[in-house]
Amino acid sequence: MAIVYITDSGSGATNEDTGTAAPTTGYWTKGWRRWNTSLVAGGAAGWICVAAGTPGTWVEFALISAS
Repeated sequence: MAIVYITDSGSGATNEDTGTAAPTTGYWTKGWRRWNTSLVAGGAAGWICVAAGTPGTWVEFALISAS
């Protein structure tokens, strides 16, 4: 499956990126998604910012089945 990047009204700004963990520094807006580049069974496919801030509040999404 390919990752689809969503842009903001033609500005070219994306609301997602990739990494091995949820951000711990910088300001992030609600709804930003970080896709996990270090996938493991039982882990998360990524994290989503549910409250804007520095670094915001992040929760895992799309847990990968361990079976």
